[in-house]
Amino acid sequence: MADAKPKLETTPEEKEAGFDVDKALNTKGFAEFLASHKGSKKIEDMEPDVIEAQMEVFLTKEAVKEDIKKVYAGEMREKLGIDLEASDMQSVDAYIDELALEDPDQVMDLKDQITLVNEFPSHIKTLEDQLAPLGVSADLNSQLENLRGKREAVSTVRKNMTITGILSMIGDVGMARETYEAGKKVSAQGVSPFHRGDLNVAGAQLDKNIEATEATLATVTNLTEMKGKAEQMYGEIRKGLLGGMAGYAEVAKAVKKKALTDFASMANVGTLEALLAAQDRLNELKEFSESSETGVDIFDALSPEQYQAKLDTAIEKKAFEEVMESIMHIQLGDHSLDRLERALLDFTGKESFGSKEGDDAKTFVRKTIQEARDGLGDSVEDKAKKLLLARILAKLKK
Repeated sequence: MADAKPKLETTPEEKEAGFDVDKALNTKGFAEFLASHKGSKKIEDMEPDVIEAQMEVFLTKEAVKEDIKKVYAGEMREKLGIDLEASDMQSVDAYIDELALEDPDQVMDLKDQITLVNEFPSHIKTLEDQLAPLGVSADLNSQLENLRGKREAVSTVRKNMTITGILSMIGDVGMARETYEAGKKVSAQGVSPFHRGDLNVAGAQLDKNIEATEATLATVTNLTEMKGKAEQMYGEIRKGLLGGMAGYAEVAKAVKKKALTDFASMANVGTLEALLAAQDRLNELKEFSESSETGVDIFDALSPEQYQAKLDTAIEKKAFEEVMESIMHIQLGDHSLDRLERALLDFTGKESFGSKEGDDAKTFVRKTIQEARDGLGDSVEDKAKKLLLARILAKLKK
């Protein structure tokens, strides 16, 4: 008696149906994926339809891994200007691999979420393009109110400018005034209040305009609501995807390291401009940590306040050094005051220094120049520069 045919052998019917078990098992990593299921049947005992379902999960999880990493990498590039490498996100691969074994339905849900996140921006853009030529609700409501006012004026004049109406107005001052005001509005439209044919035509045209404006307003209202719902749903799904980022320790660690390394490289250049650029970067990192949907906090070892204190100290020191250097390099002669003011302009023209802004920044400028002035000697040249700096300080106080 011939041996029974193993279940894993692909039958002609299976090939005709479009699923090839042999081809599936030849896919890199799929056999290992099947074998990784806890308590799974022996591979040779699996029915082809079970293998096909598992193949779908396998292919989906591979796509989900790449898509999630793209979402994370894109967010970091957009918000922090840093690039995450594949090696930084290996924990994503490990988690999705495990999830595919333990809860494949969740992997399929992630696929659907990623699809929506990718499709929503173009959907929202389409709605925006449809709304653009229609105007905004407030303007349309204003137009509608204006049209209805004109229509009411035409109706009032048409009703009252009859023999009966004119006779009634003789004894009714209120009616006469109402008709007079309505007549002015009608005349402003280029329509004679005394010509019933013109009034009929104007009324009919206004009715059409009102109907068209109401229809446009209804369309705008509908599209605006659709856009609002789409933006809300997009935001919620996107937040759900990004919110998982903090759970990947390796990814979060890489983000922190790259962001803080970038900040440190700016702060260590050794110029005031570089330190002020580092301040801008620190502000970005603070905002990211406070509001990012990823849940990743850039600051661990030191708090934002500690970073700020260190940066403020470095800025104050470098500002004094550069101001003193500018003063020392100025040679007295023609237009000494003008040249000294120009030499200090890069410093005096700034509106912020580290955490100091507004009046605090102005006070810091004057204080730094005063300290530099106090550091000058008693030579004639230094005394002359002190005089010039005193004039500059007086002008800065105005």
